[in-house]
Amino acid sequence: MGLTFYAYPVALLFTPLFLIGFAALFRGELLKAGGWAAAAAVLIAALWLPGALGSFKATKMDIYFRTQSITGQAAQEKIRAHLQAKDSSAARAISGSRAARTAYAFATNYAGYLSPAFLLTKGDTHSETHGPRGYGVMHLASFALLLAGVIFMAVERRREHLLLAWWLLAFPAGASLMTWGEQHAIRAIPALPALQLIAAYALLYSRPAPGNPHAARAAIYKLALVLTILFVNTAGFFHFYFTEYRTESAASFHRASEQAFAFMKEHKGDYASCATGWNPYAYAFILFHDPPPAERIARDPRTGALDSARTLRAMGYTLCPDRACLESLPLPALVMAPAGAFAPGAYRDLQGRTLYVSETQTFKTPGTRGGVTLYRIGGAANRSPGGQPRPDSW
Repeated sequence: MGLTFYAYPVALLFTPLFLIGFAALFRGELLKAGGWAAAAAVLIAALWLPGALGSFKATKMDIYFRTQSITGQAAQEKIRAHLQAKDSSAARAISGSRAARTAYAFATNYAGYLSPAFLLTKGDTHSETHGPRGYGVMHLASFALLLAGVIFMAVERRREHLLLAWWLLAFPAGASLMTWGEQHAIRAIPALPALQLIAAYALLYSRPAPGNPHAARAAIYKLALVLTILFVNTAGFFHFYFTEYRTESAASFHRASEQAFAFMKEHKGDYASCATGWNPYAYAFILFHDPPPAERIARDPRTGALDSARTLRAMGYTLCPDRACLESLPLPALVMAPAGAFAPGAYRDLQGRTLYVSETQTFKTPGTRGGVTLYRIGGAANRSPGGQPRPDSW
């Protein structure tokens, strides 16, 4: 269990929660184990501390959490705007409190991870590279078995079943702290064993009693139905995966992004700064479309890993994952983002200054839904469009 802390950051929260539930349900056995249980607890804590306090910071996940979590400035502004648009006094009251907004975001994210949309019909809504649209993290037959398994476990209420139920309730905790309004399949990866175990239990629970030929035949028919649904569902999934999804998943590497990077590279000298702001992993696209010479590649002196921020700065780019970063750029700035990410016009920034946003160039790839736009951000001295500053976020 201790090694899970180094599998994916959400395990730093999920695994302790799971173990707390395990300890509560099996406290009698743990007390009897005495010293062995205490030694296991110490070992797990010793493995957790480097991951939580050392690796998390060394890999810059602490910065990623501050900018991409529901506590970050960008998320808080988005939640506030969403709540203020509702015709409800309760929503407006929540919008005025940072703690209430964070709790609201966590609750809505949490519900999303347990919803049929995430588990069955839509799946990941964060990125097209995390899975094909229109498919959840479970097949139709598996989802039906999951529901049946939950009912069967509620009937029997054995401790093992309560542990599986706790597993199911605990897995969204870490993922729900991140990007508001989106479900991220990789952050929910701790759920997969529990989902399949509960679905498998439903099959075991419904198996026929020995010596009953009629029940045995019925069980065979049920199994045949489940397998048929699984085959049809899986066939549709693989057809989509190997046809349309090949194009969709590579949207960021399409002709549009290549043209946008070429334009940005050509016009770097016309701007005080150049930035990308649509994806925290945008450095991969920059390195793909504008590979730097070896002498400009910076590495972490301790680990030898690529230092993407220093490398991009050496190339003349800034990676801006949030509004505060964009507003700190030297002006005028050229910013790459998805088409429609910003509305042209005048805006107030977090410091009360007026910034002017305009579209410089938009690139699209034929046959795809999205596009890439280069936005010009300027101050009063180098403004583009006119108009009164908007009070809302941009």
